[in-house]
Amino acid sequence: MPFEELVWGALALLIVGILCYSIFKELREDTRLIRDREDWIDTIFRKIPYPSSIFYVDANCIIQYANDEFGKLRGFMCRDEILGKTPEEILGVEKSIIRGVLETGEVIINRRRDPIINYKGEILHHLISCIPIKNKVGKIIGALETLTNITKRVNQEELTHSILKNIPYPSSLFFVDTNCIISYASDEFAKLRGFAKGEDVIGKEPEEILGVEKSIIRGVIGRDKAIINQIRGPIIDYKGNKLYHLISCIPIKDSGGKLLGALEVLTDITELKKTRRTYPPVDQKDT
Repeated sequence: MPFEELVWGALALLIVGILCYSIFKELREDTRLIRDREDWIDTIFRKIPYPSSIFYVDANCIIQYANDEFGKLRGFMCRDEILGKTPEEILGVEKSIIRGVLETGEVIINRRRDPIINYKGEILHHLISCIPIKNKVGKIIGALETLTNITKRVNQEELTHSILKNIPYPSSLFFVDTNCIISYASDEFAKLRGFAKGEDVIGKEPEEILGVEKSIIRGVIGRDKAIINQIRGPIIDYKGNKLYHLISCIPIKDSGGKLLGALEVLTDITELKKTRRTYPPVDQKDT
């Protein structure tokens, strides 16, 4: 074999060797970068604090990433103990919402889910967001779900509702939203129209319960002006009785000044009215 061919052959092998080394080096570097990126993502997942829980499932609905808070729902102190499990095992449900998202591709944002009972038997309430994760060609390869614990807020709402509901006679009250639809009401208020419980009138307009053409509370919302301790014109209840009330009605706003609705409190003064007729009633035409 001529000397030149040996030289060229050796040179070709050297070039191939250098190329292979470069390729393998790049592959090792890419692998390291991918591993570092996965570790970074994993750290972010794991460190997301209470009241948020988060987890990611693959296309087979198997948990691949999660934070410690999610594992604590079932009594696991470390999320490593739940990787490889299904969401149903952690949430204690027959079929998880995220499994449905994998099947349908639906995006869920800030939806209140049914209560979860944790390993201690406590009832927990959450707002959830759940999104499918797709590859470049649009195929669903997994899904991500976040849960925000709103149990304290829900319990406070239930306490407030219980207080409103059980205000005793001679007082009654109700709250309407900005569309003047009843959101809360006491049982005594519902009884004006023959309903047994405050829940029975939720979703109705106050005019349906008070038997008037236009309620005072509707005017309060429209004018954003309170009425305090004034006698209103008579209400005819479902039995045909003429009732008089002392009312206070105030607009309710959030901390930023945005109007949320209005609250009206009625105190039955029918018996007092029979003996004292010195207070002029509120002119409902001006409300």
